[in-house]
Amino acid sequence: MKRILIATILLISTLLPQEIYKKVKIFPSNSEGFAPILQYAFDLEESTTDKDGSIKIFLNSKEFSDLQNSGLRYEVLIPDWQQYYNNLPTLRPEEKSEFLRESKEKYGIEGFGFGSMGGFYTFQEAINQLDSLHARFPNIITQKFQIGETENGRPIWAAKISDNPNVSEPEPRALFDGLIHAREPISMMTVLYAMYYLCENYGDDPEVTYLVNNREIFFIPVVNPDGYEYNRIDEPGGGGMWRKNRKNSGGGAYGVDLNRNYGYMWGYDNTGSSPTPSSETYRGPSAFSEPEVAAIRDLTIVNGFRSYVNFHSYANAMLYPWGYINQVTPDNAIYSDFCSYMSQFNGFEYGNGGTILGYNSNGSSRDWFYGEQTTKPKTFGYTFEIGGDADGFWPAQSRIFPLVQLNLRPILFKSWVAGEYVSLFSPGFDREYFNPGDVVSLIPVFKNRGLSNAADVTVELTAVSPDLTIINGVVQILNIASQDTSAVTTIIKLFHCS
Repeated sequence: MKRILIATILLISTLLPQEIYKKVKIFPSNSEGFAPILQYAFDLEESTTDKDGSIKIFLNSKEFSDLQNSGLRYEVLIPDWQQYYNNLPTLRPEEKSEFLRESKEKYGIEGFGFGSMGGFYTFQEAINQLDSLHARFPNIITQKFQIGETENGRPIWAAKISDNPNVSEPEPRALFDGLIHAREPISMMTVLYAMYYLCENYGDDPEVTYLVNNREIFFIPVVNPDGYEYNRIDEPGGGGMWRKNRKNSGGGAYGVDLNRNYGYMWGYDNTGSSPTPSSETYRGPSAFSEPEVAAIRDLTIVNGFRSYVNFHSYANAMLYPWGYINQVTPDNAIYSDFCSYMSQFNGFEYGNGGTILGYNSNGSSRDWFYGEQTTKPKTFGYTFEIGGDADGFWPAQSRIFPLVQLNLRPILFKSWVAGEYVSLFSPGFDREYFNPGDVVSLIPVFKNRGLSNAADVTVELTAVSPDLTIINGVVQILNIASQDTSAVTTIIKLFHCS
């Protein structure tokens, strides 16, 4: 009898209609723009904008019906996402080997590879990476530790990388997390790739070694295990489009958008998040109602992170507060300067959500990390949207390694600025031209981009040419306040070419 019942349940599950997601291009109204669809609280934060002012976005069946009723003109680009994804080309074994070879050669990484779900790690495979890293590098990474438990009883795992990982030292702290949205696995892969980079290059790369020795860097690869596991069970080959967690909200509705559940300006309006449980941007019954979000809140209050990135896909954008309104924070100059530096490496555009996307979102992680300054220090929080329009939520296998490598430098930078970070801001000479035999004053300007003041900084200049002789190559800078500059005027360089 039991076997018959199980078989019946399995048969019924196979007969249930699968949710079909479409990718559509929506054109703004001449008079109202996109106002006719704002009431539906579409996930516009993860849409892309074309030069003609239109947006491209993935919609489920209910949202597509709402779009049809909105009166806006649209074009269907992909009528059935899963069918489209299943037909994407996959890598041959020799092609995968080439990506692994290049990763080792260029970045010193050999432990990171392809997973079994469309090239992405499954939840269990991702957690296995934490175990593997700790087994190989127990002196610089903690054993994975549980910060919370999901609605369905799955653990939320984190790990810390530092030179004394099992000791809480008074060092600046940074946090990086991924997969808050279950259909964005490139975010998890980016977090894990950075962890491998730090561990496998420690002791060989001076910058990595300094950061590990002088920072406490926390990582949460999978914030939303329930949602990600649901996608694995539903589409084991990858491409599953479930976004939220799997909370049973009653009435046949499941899931809360975890990035609308943070407490700062939670539920500010019904366009930046939705009060409707069936919506993709449902914010939950109350702020921090979801155990995944509450776990990150509690971890943050205890550790006082100064620097934070919440990885997503897709839009090739770095978003910073405010998200709930189209205004900037008092620290907009710092946010913009950080992004200007990081965009040299990832090429992302940047700004607050309203500026970049023309759309506001409330209850987001980046707004809470920055806006909550009572229970914890001010944290410079960002949302990174990885990948372009062609990548979507589930990039092709050939795009996984290029995308995770794209944000290595920004992750290092965000780890730096959690404390002091003095670097060359601009070179300077006492004259525009000089001739062989001239004695020239070099007057470089250094800037402390870090969020902490810097003291007792030693600047050492080394000649890169035998034609140059540096007379005074070491100088001390006593103090550089956060975001301030200091010019060194006592370094003399003899230009001595013949």
